[in-house]
Amino acid sequence: MTSSLTIPISTSHGEYFIKLTAIDPLMVVSKDDSYLFANCTIYDILLVCKHRDIKVDMEAMTHISAELQRILNVNPNIILYFFCDFDSETITIRPRCKKIPPQEFRSRLFSLLFDRAIGKDNRNLFINRKYVVNIGEDGNAYIHLIFPEHLTRHANLLASTIENQSK
Repeated sequence: MTSSLTIPISTSHGEYFIKLTAIDPLMVVSKDDSYLFANCTIYDILLVCKHRDIKVDMEAMTHISAELQRILNVNPNIILYFFCDFDSETITIRPRCKKIPPQEFRSRLFSLLFDRAIGKDNRNLFINRKYVVNIGEDGNAYIHLIFPEHLTRHANLLASTIENQSK
């Protein structure tokens, strides 16, 4: 895969883009540990709505999850990094779910849809690990690392970096 990639997704409600951008391992791990990432790439995932007035609905999330699954199947040496942001305007949140922050809602929804997309047969092949990071007054940030099982050591190293940065 290249250092960045934009994947268009069209649904009956609108158009979206998944932007994947490679992260330099030296930005997140020490120089001593960066050798682990010689044959592995970390990609930041960003979901973009083509028009600001379009909300991300279940159909869009299902397409997005399936596309991420396809990317993982085709590229076995990548780790996907996903930060659930605080924007409550671009995702439809049912009234009964408004008791939780938008970033937690996104995290739960994303996990459910991703688990459904990979299916029961592949659940042990790909890991969707969630990290909750306290960021002070704004509450918690929800970060996901999605990776094939053979990159668990790499993901654990990234996770310890994320956890150490939150302290």
